[in-house]
Amino acid sequence: MKKIFLIATLSLLISYLLTSCKKEENRPNLALVSEVADSLLVPTDTNIVFTANVSIRLRILQANGGIFISANSDSTNIVYRTPRNVGIYTVQLINKADTSQKIQRTFIVSPQVQLFRALRRGGHVLSFRHALAANGSDTFRDFSTNWWKSCDNTVARQLTIPDGRVQSEKMGRALRVLKIPVGRIISSEYCRCIQTAQFMNLGVNIETSPLLTYYVYDEANRYANTFRLIREQAISNRNILFITHVGYPSVPPNLNPVLSTLNQGDAGVFRLNPNNAEPTYVQVLRANDLTDLIR
Repeated sequence: MKKIFLIATLSLLISYLLTSCKKEENRPNLALVSEVADSLLVPTDTNIVFTANVSIRLRILQANGGIFISANSDSTNIVYRTPRNVGIYTVQLINKADTSQKIQRTFIVSPQVQLFRALRRGGHVLSFRHALAANGSDTFRDFSTNWWKSCDNTVARQLTIPDGRVQSEKMGRALRVLKIPVGRIISSEYCRCIQTAQFMNLGVNIETSPLLTYYVYDEANRYANTFRLIREQAISNRNILFITHVGYPSVPPNLNPVLSTLNQGDAGVFRLNPNNAEPTYVQVLRANDLTDLIR
């Protein structure tokens, strides 16, 4: 009798284990019904809808990284609202039935979404003023000394350390994170401009041009020459960066409000047009539109 009872108990246990294993095998893996792209460019304060094949919960990895605002009754549909602060934010969707299953998505949150999307397609010139530079002053020595090329702050004004370097590094990192392709960099010959490009670290050879170089060449026509150089750039699926200066004494500020009023680290953005036509001014890209993305 005891043997019969033991056999019956073992049979029930085996049956239970087999049923449990079968249920485990039949449990679906977490997947999104409607795909949400990773590294998505989205405006601030925007709703993102996640629809999954199983019940999920949402985890936001950064403090002040937006909010979870609603879910349907079985938690297969969750709405996430991006924060009002510019930045890069990551959320995880976690399978409630199996918390080891996660889907992670990162969002690049910015009011400049339209501009960044256009820049991802290439075909623009970004004419940057060099990064923060308040270290020394230009001495305007004899041209034969090439003083403007010096990285000595007793000879020519240099990037502020560490602020100018950090600003340049953040701008470059933001361009990489944003996946904005850069195919060419043309700089003024001044050290502060060349170092801005170097610290951006975009993996592109840095050229220099007298046309972008302040004071020492054809200063009277530097403004016109800058636009000529913009116009001459070939249209491609990449962008071109200029690193240069403001201050065009031969052209009144009211006639060149973009390039004359850039703060250090800002860029005037121009869309290239076919047949060597005049470039189209798009807008100013402020330095903090980039640096605020990098915490």
